[in-house]
Formats: sequence, C-alpha cells, structure tokens
Amino acid sequence: MIRKYKIHLFCITPDICTMINKYFAHTSYIFKNTHLRNPENDILEELGYIPDCIIIDSEINSELRKKISLTYKDSKIIYLPSLSGIESDTTENKDIIKVSEPLKLHELEEVINKIFS
Repeated sequence: MIRKYKIHLFCITPDICTMINKYFAHTSYIFKNTHLRNPENDILEELGYIPDCIIIDSEINSELRKKISLTYKDSKIIYLPSLSGIESDTTENKDIIKVSEPLKLHELEEVINKIFS
C-alpha cells in the first residue's frame, strides 16, 4: 500500500492554490490549502492534523511564516517564490527548502518527491 503524504499549502493567491491542487490531483499526495486573504493580518488557525509537508507562499509576511514554521516544526517546509519578486526572508531553519522563481510545477513536484523518497 502506498502512503499518501499530507501536504498543506498556505497561499495568498487563489490561482496558485487552484493550479497546484489541479497539478497534484492525480498523485499520491493529499493537498489541502489555506488561502490567506489578508497576508498582513491573518491569524494562524489550527489545521486539525499534522501535515507531512508545508508549502508557504513567500508573499506571506515573515511573522506569519515564522509562526507557521514553529507550529509545524516536525513538517518539512517549502517556500514558494513570490509572484511579485519579493525575496523571502532569511531563516535559521536549515530544513526549509526554497523553490526558485518562476514557479515551475514540475520542479515543485521534484522537490516533494525528493523529500519523500
């Protein structure tokens, strides 16, 4: 039996959520997402489960990114590139993986596959 890895996406752009969910719909990964409508003021709500991997849009403010990273410290973390070209902040967490810009879904898939291989 193949294990279904749970991946949670925190993103401010609904189109990216939709695009990623469609791309990975036929894989062994279970994708759920939290669309943050106001990245400066959104609060982190409890997901109700521990994801195997977290994907964070780099346009989310650094305070919320750090909070997500600390809350789910046992999950692998991937930063997506920013659509507007904003660089993600530097972090002391060596386990965070950054996907290059522009976002290529096949590259994201390669990174996820590598994490779980």
